[in-house]
Amino acid sequence: MKRNLERLQPVQIKDIFKTYKQQMNSALFLPGRVDAVSLCTEFMYRWFLNKFGGESAHFFHAINIDGQDPVTHLKHWTMKDWIKRPRPKMTMISKPDIQFNRDYVDDDYNDIMSYVNRSRGKDCFFEDNRNGIKLCVVSRLNKIDFTFKINVEQKPQQLDLYDHIYMSCRVGKTLTLYTSVDFLVPNKLIKRLAHDMHFETDEEGMPIDYVAFLSYLNKWSKIPFLYKVRHVTHKFEFYIRLENVMVHIRDIELEIDDGETEGMLQANFGLEMRCTVRFPSPKLFAMFSFERFESMIYRDTVKDELYATNLVLCPIPIRNSNDWPIYVDGTYENDKDGDCIHASLLELFRSSKPTNDVLETVEYCKKRGLDPRVFIDIKVFNAMSEREVVIDWKEMMLHTKEPVTLKTSTIVVYTDNDFIYHAMEEKRGYYKDRMQYQREP
Repeated sequence: MKRNLERLQPVQIKDIFKTYKQQMNSALFLPGRVDAVSLCTEFMYRWFLNKFGGESAHFFHAINIDGQDPVTHLKHWTMKDWIKRPRPKMTMISKPDIQFNRDYVDDDYNDIMSYVNRSRGKDCFFEDNRNGIKLCVVSRLNKIDFTFKINVEQKPQQLDLYDHIYMSCRVGKTLTLYTSVDFLVPNKLIKRLAHDMHFETDEEGMPIDYVAFLSYLNKWSKIPFLYKVRHVTHKFEFYIRLENVMVHIRDIELEIDDGETEGMLQANFGLEMRCTVRFPSPKLFAMFSFERFESMIYRDTVKDELYATNLVLCPIPIRNSNDWPIYVDGTYENDKDGDCIHASLLELFRSSKPTNDVLETVEYCKKRGLDPRVFIDIKVFNAMSEREVVIDWKEMMLHTKEPVTLKTSTIVVYTDNDFIYHAMEEKRGYYKDRMQYQREP
């Protein structure tokens, strides 16, 4: 029986179901601040040693990091280190400013629900819409003051080091550096996910089949998950890898002293460099679980009957036949109707994402003789229907086999995120190091 839709008027659902209320389950998980301080200390340690040829150059006779075991450096000593003339010694001290809040931007005056709202469930990096689970992360900016103290035996060494540090560390100026960092994911969040997704767990609640669990995480995530050893606990734990993390170094100061007097001689001359570092890190992880409604309710103006219908604006599936999510989509406009599409995929990828993971994975497949279609699926929709396409992977061009009806088309790219992250792990060596220096602006 056909209904005359002209008699139907759209109404607000709350006018019909007064008691309707969408329920959202949410939970917050707080990572430890000490992990961020440790990462920042490691970054500054490498940054400073790189000014003297890196850690392998052994420029300093002994290096003491505040909070570290004072005899740790003895593990790398040989007999030659005991008998030859001592090199300069260095001490590194870090002091985090826990009251820093970016002029009250990160202030902690709000309650838990305010932080849930600030986490913005629509901007999640992990979206499993099939099971109604989403994850997002809220960042904080850490302010840490560092002091580098260097002791040498002679005055000429002190003066030469002063000139070297003044120029190489850009004393009196500011620096903006970029790095790639692994941030620890709280175990409570991993246990919650493993429980909700019915993975088999051990006595502590951690997933037993970590390979399958890691594959599940990377399948729905926009940020790669890693599973590696945490040296503090000597246990395997889960991390997220963030690229292009900006580190800001400012207020760089350098001073020297007059040394110490021993009888008629002066020795133990010192240099002290101080700087302030602003290092971002996750402040909290938020997990959301809710049901999504996409129905429209209509009321018949004559018989006061109700009809529900799904509103479909464009037949673009959220997942393709391989259950891959959408990596990026965009519109392409021809000069006129009835022409074939000849679109550059390079422009689509580079304009939509800050990193070129997909482009790097395409090159990764080409060098190994693999068809990029093992991880990427590109579709074109025009005039409410899908169009057949041909991809030139050498030139990174997309062509339709037949002319399209309308000028404007939608290009949708589906990707196997798990394949991409494994390719990037092998190419970039994520498991070789927890932190990688990337570039300067």
